[in-house]
Amino acid sequence: MNILHQYTFQSLKVNRRRTLFTGMGIVISVAMITAVSVFASSFLDYMERKAIYETGDWELAYSDLNETEIQYLNTDKQVDHTFTVDDLGYAVLPESQNEYKPYWFIRACDEEGFQRLGLHLVSGRLPENENELLVSEHVAYNGGVEIELGQTIALQTGQRVLQESPDQPLNQNNPYDPEQPETIADPQPRNYTVVGIMERSDLEPRWSPGYTAITSRSETDPGVDPVVYVKLKHSGQRPQEDFPQLQIKLYPAAGVNNNVLRFRGPLWENSYFAMVASAATLTLLIIITGSVFLIYNAFAISLTERSRQFGILASVGATSRQKFWCVVQEGLMIALAAIPLGVLAGICGMAITLRVINPMLQSLEFLSADVPFHTVVSFPAVVLTVICSVVMIVLACWLPALKAARMTPIQAIRQPQKVKLKRRHRFFSFVAGKLWGVEGELAVKNIQRSGRKAGLTILSLAVSLILFTTVTSVMTMMIQAVSMTSQDELADAWVTDYSSHSFLEEKPSFAS
Repeated sequence: MNILHQYTFQSLKVNRRRTLFTGMGIVISVAMITAVSVFASSFLDYMERKAIYETGDWELAYSDLNETEIQYLNTDKQVDHTFTVDDLGYAVLPESQNEYKPYWFIRACDEEGFQRLGLHLVSGRLPENENELLVSEHVAYNGGVEIELGQTIALQTGQRVLQESPDQPLNQNNPYDPEQPETIADPQPRNYTVVGIMERSDLEPRWSPGYTAITSRSETDPGVDPVVYVKLKHSGQRPQEDFPQLQIKLYPAAGVNNNVLRFRGPLWENSYFAMVASAATLTLLIIITGSVFLIYNAFAISLTERSRQFGILASVGATSRQKFWCVVQEGLMIALAAIPLGVLAGICGMAITLRVINPMLQSLEFLSADVPFHTVVSFPAVVLTVICSVVMIVLACWLPALKAARMTPIQAIRQPQKVKLKRRHRFFSFVAGKLWGVEGELAVKNIQRSGRKAGLTILSLAVSLILFTTVTSVMTMMIQAVSMTSQDELADAWVTDYSSHSFLEEKPSFAS
């Protein structure tokens, strides 16, 4: 440490109160920057966990695979894990009061499938063998069929086919059309005992003709249409490019879990990330701007108080560069202790804030009660916070450092910049005396004599008000945007016309 470093360090020790208040300003600024980055990371984590809760922890779904292709998926280095769900087929539900959902749709899962397919129990337990069944509560409130735990159900399970086209089986994406007769091909008798009731699965489209029921997968009795669900190790991959052998067998719509991939996929193609990043960037720019003015105010006042010291340094031969770095090093020394404290304060403050507001947001139905809002600290976010904080402090110190570098011994002794009174100043003090008395006149004169100090204080207060107003507006617009994109329906009621046969016809526009 050279003599100028020691001089700067001793100056900080002598002016402990000013150093303390400057450090507190930096801590508050860094804490606000950290809070924004932590909130953005926590929000994206919440949306991803919410998507997994609703649709399951998978990304791709393949059907009609042979054993070689399934083995290819299981051994590929890009695949994190796979699980298989057998579609056992449809069975008639004669008691259904919904004429467009007259079937059961039976699926069979293994243990991993029950955990990763987004199934949530309402009562009872999960099936443990192929003779037990987990039914959806949707059957009761939509189909008018009351199902009780322990009830035995006898079904004839097979494939849906049109009587006029028995060689073309239908699936859950083909709505039921009462005008076209259907039948169950090759029915197989199956008896099930209901052991659990689950929430309606988001994997069941609203137009699907069958109420989903889940049983345990049997290796000795596989389904006629097994579906292999895949989760990749790196979700930013493009399935069509990474698995060209299976490209033609990848569902273009139903087999890609877009709800999850929109948060796991490439960030530059993620509209949610773009929305959060733009709002966070705007908020950070506002905070950094306000913080630069705040810290600059502190260093400008410090420069005024230390002007004689810089004059002495100049008189004994200190160069402009050395005086410049004296001010910058003062800011960096304070930052060395203030930035870690600010990061810690921002993380703790945001954790406490989210814990307090989480129940309130759930009561307002803005957050799901089943998926709590957790505090997530991202390492890249912390690194970005530190970089932004250092840049902010250097920017705040830059102008005072330039002024210190240009200061001559004569200027330091005379200090001509302190008081510059003009004729209009007398008018303002006279008007203040008439309006507020002697106290007002003294206050205005003190502000006028303070010169640059008063101007910086007024500017800091104005920036603080602008900061508060802008951040409030940005957060309000962000909440409204999320509410509009995450709500299920934008209408109180909807009407679906199932009378059209277009879903069974090949349109010329689709041929290409």
